Amino acid sequence: MSLTVVVWTPTGIVMAADSRTSITYNREDKNGQKSSSIDVLTNNTYKLVLFDKCGVGVSTYGVSHPGGLPVEAHLHIVEEERLTPEDRAPEVAEKLQAYFQEKFPKMNLWFFVAGYREEDKASVPYVYNISVEKNAITRVNVQPNGERWPGGVSRGGATEIVNRLIAADHLPEFSLLPLQDAVDYAIFLVEVTIKAMRFEPGMDTVGGPVDVLLLTPKEAFFLQRKELHGGAC
Repeated sequence: MSLTVVVWTPTGIVMAADSRTSITYNREDKNGQKSSSIDVLTNNTYKLVLFDKCGVGVSTYGVSHPGGLPVEAHLHIVEEERLTPEDRAPEVAEKLQAYFQEKFPKMNLWFFVAGYREEDKASVPYVYNISVEKNAITRVNVQPNGERWPGGVSRGGATEIVNRLIAADHLPEFSLLPLQDAVDYAIFLVEVTIKAMRFEPGMDTVGGPVDVLLLTPKEAFFLQRKELHGGAC
């Protein structure tokens, strides 16, 4: 399981994700009795990717190894083979959905795609939620009438704890939120989930380092991202 969070404000978009991947083992003993267990596979999964070619961020949750490869590997294939420097969030969302629909049309795969596109000399924010299984692309930072939400939050994956925190009458004023506060809020939601799972029954399916990506009309970069390193385990 995973937890990915997207917070957008009038001045920027923050994407955050945990790093834990869990796996279900199915077993059968000598008497034919079947059992299953969920174990942590790794705390070093990259669930948040920046497409440097076009400055668009993507986070993932759901199935972690479609076709026997990490989702991150598939995202690099999409960037290399299908994206152009002219693509922005709307084109990336379409091409990403097309790739996974071709290869894994019925798989429980989800994505957030976020970035900006210049329209009438203004940078317009786009935040999408994509379901491969449902073949659906939903722009989450717009109201039903098509008007943009100036700020807000969306989340996916193991959201039970986050949903308790995101009550409609206890939300921040996202349209007034400074960008640093948006960063802190996104990290807070992921870290509180990790800590709360320690004390609740069941498997801790969210964990590991929290990666954070910041996107503004002028730049896109990681504020924090686990790095590879040498040395003993």
